[in-house]
Amino acid sequence: MPATVYRVLLVFFFSIIVILSSAQHQPIGEGVVKPRIVAGTTLYLYSGVLVDELLRQTLPPDSLVFKQGQYNIDIAAASSWFVPEAMKLDYDILQLRATTIARTWIEVIVNTQTGKKAWVKRDAVEYVGWPDFLLSVYSVELIAPANNPLRIKPLDHAAQVVNPGRNSLTVHAISADWMKVSIEGSPGSIPKLGWIRWKKGDQMLITWSLLS
Repeated sequence: MPATVYRVLLVFFFSIIVILSSAQHQPIGEGVVKPRIVAGTTLYLYSGVLVDELLRQTLPPDSLVFKQGQYNIDIAAASSWFVPEAMKLDYDILQLRATTIARTWIEVIVNTQTGKKAWVKRDAVEYVGWPDFLLSVYSVELIAPANNPLRIKPLDHAAQVVNPGRNSLTVHAISADWMKVSIEGSPGSIPKLGWIRWKKGDQMLITWSLLS
């Protein structure tokens, strides 16, 4: 392999590592924000400081403009730095992580790689707290299963049921930092049930899948 090609690949590889590491270390925040995906509407993204419900802007608002595409609603205009938590518009999925909740404003992460934040008006989006959101996903997966096995109770010292590895888990209930999940076994077998930590402090311990 030529030296120049090798250096390019090496830089690309470490850039991906930095991006993933940055994304994983974003604050947990309060939940997920879902903009209303309607053709012809605009979601404004404001920068500034919130003081007693009055947003003191430092810059004119950026925006996210929706249009009718050939098969589904699409984005007509957005800033180049816009990297949401999840986006799959053909399934009406567009999600931002909420970090601060106020009466009329919500602060969200608008770039999951850099942690850039912006404010959106609360009546322009749907806010879903983590418990309700995680109960709605298709499945979750542990980031470090060896350190977070299924336990019979939501306690760190409770007996272990099984190490789920990288298997997909179905969420059944959430209590504080813990969630009750099941893991499918072989066809015809009874699913194993147990509790795992989904967060610890400001660290998210799971990833999730919105679709099967």
